[in-house]
Amino acid sequence: MAHKIHTKVVIDMASMQVVEDEFYAYDGELAECKGGGSSGKTDYPAYMKYTHGNWMIGTSVTDGTGTGDSMTYSVVDLMNTAMGGSSPYSGFTTASPETTFFGTGGASTDYTAPFDLLQLLYSFNPETAYDGYLTDDTAEIDAMIAAHSAAMEDEVLTNTLPRFKASMNTSSATEGSAFVVGQALIWNGKQKKVDEFAAKARYDRLSQGADLALRRVAMKAEFLRTAAHMATDMTRLYLAARHEKDASTLEAAEKDALWDLSIYQYGTQVMASISGSATSHGTKSSSGGAALSGALAGAATGAMAFPANPAMGAAGGAAIGLAASFM
Repeated sequence: MAHKIHTKVVIDMASMQVVEDEFYAYDGELAECKGGGSSGKTDYPAYMKYTHGNWMIGTSVTDGTGTGDSMTYSVVDLMNTAMGGSSPYSGFTTASPETTFFGTGGASTDYTAPFDLLQLLYSFNPETAYDGYLTDDTAEIDAMIAAHSAAMEDEVLTNTLPRFKASMNTSSATEGSAFVVGQALIWNGKQKKVDEFAAKARYDRLSQGADLALRRVAMKAEFLRTAAHMATDMTRLYLAARHEKDASTLEAAEKDALWDLSIYQYGTQVMASISGSATSHGTKSSSGGAALSGALAGAATGAMAFPANPAMGAAGGAAIGLAASFM
C-alpha cells in the first residue's frame, strides 16, 4: 500500500485552505521510516528505541538481532545521585577585595573619599597658602646684622684706628680737627658697610623665603591633584572588583538554588535525543572579570602613555578600559 509522505504543506490561515502541498508516494514499511504514516503516528527504528530505553532505565533489552548493552547507571540513577547530595555551589565564597584594597580589618571609610579630595583641591587658595608659608625672619636677620656690625667695629678699633693714629702722630696732628674728622669718616664708613650688608641680607632672605613659599604652594597643589586622581582610580578599580565579587556570588547562589532543576535538564536531553532535538549545556562568562582586567590594563597603558604624570594617565586609562569591558 502506497502512502503519501508530505514534505511541505502551506496553509492560508485566514481561509484555512491548503495553498501548496508537496509529497511523494512511499511503498515501504512504516517502521523503517522516521516520521509518520497517513495516520500521523510517529515511530522510530527499533535500535533507537531500545538504546533510548537502556539509557533511561538501565535494563537490558534486545534490538532485534541480539542482546543490547545495558547502562551501568541509568540517567535516572545519576540524576537521583546528583540531587541527593549537596549542590557544588552551596557554601561558595568568593575572594573579598576589601582586604586587598583596604588591608586587614580596613574599610573604605578609613580613607578620604575622591569627591572630598576634589573639594580640598577646589577650595585650595594659593595666595592664602603663600602668605602662610612666608616666614618672619626679622629676629634672625637682626642677629646677623648685629654680629656683622660687631665684627666691623672690632676691625675698626683693632686695626683701622691704630693705623690712623700712627699716621697722625708723625705729623703732630692728633689733637687737631683733622684727627677728629678722620675718626668720624672711619666710623661713618663702617656704618655704611653695615647698612649695605643689612640691605643685602634682608633682600636675600626675602627672595629665598618667597621662592620657598612658591615651591611649597606648587607641591601642595600637585599633591592634592595627584591624591584626587589616585583615589578616583582606586575607587574605580575597587568597584570593578566588587562588581565581579557580587556577580560571582549571585551566580553561585542562583546555580545552587536551581541545582535540582538543572539536573532535570540532563534527563530531558536524553528524552529529546531520540527526536534529534537535544542541545548542550553552555558556560557563562563573568563580565566582572572582564571589567577588572579591562580597568587594570587601561590603567597600566595610561600610566605608560603619560610618563610625566602617570597618575593622571592611569586614571584615564582605567576609565577607558572599564568602559570598553562592558561593551
